[in-house]
Amino acid sequence: MNPSSINTILLFVLLINMFILGSNRIITAIKAVAIQGVILAFLAFFFKETTDSDAFLFIIIIAVKGFIIPYLLIKVTKMADINQEMTPLIGYVPTMFIDALSVFLSFFVASKLPLLPAHQETIIVPVFFATLMSGMLLIISRQKAITQVVGYLIMENGVFILSSMLTGSVTLLAEIGVLLDVLAGVFIMGIMLNHIATTFEKGDAVKLTSLRE
Repeated sequence: MNPSSINTILLFVLLINMFILGSNRIITAIKAVAIQGVILAFLAFFFKETTDSDAFLFIIIIAVKGFIIPYLLIKVTKMADINQEMTPLIGYVPTMFIDALSVFLSFFVASKLPLLPAHQETIIVPVFFATLMSGMLLIISRQKAITQVVGYLIMENGVFILSSMLTGSVTLLAEIGVLLDVLAGVFIMGIMLNHIATTFEKGDAVKLTSLRE
């Protein structure tokens, strides 16, 4: 795949980050991060020559990123009867402004790094930094507990960009391990959300400190 095509797709990934941060619906954000994960998986698959075993593992990654985790998150959201509004601690416009600023900072920092000539032709590194910061920003700026998982998924997508495309050798077994950790986190968050909903009748992350066994 030529650098211009890669850059176009990665710019679309950045737009998805901004769309999630600007969205006021939890399920919309979950679906958007699922689409982002699938896009990155396909991009990494076509980025280099792959073997049959790589193709099998990529199918697993797409299934987990694009279907299993989003399905579980949406199911948990509905079961816990969580209000669909994001409930931002920071307004949507300021959040998007901060994200745009982080994108600019990511490109500036990446331009100062001693990258290989092949990596300088693409925007893999700045998109990695920007996606990582977008996930952190979502975690910090949103009050609902379920959005903490969505933010973590965005950060995991950022790590996937770096590990699968910058190195030129996809460590798929390590990626599967990370996805299993995320999957376990979704189950744990589901239990916590049910506890929060039962105790406080809402899914705010600020209530986590009040939970007891």
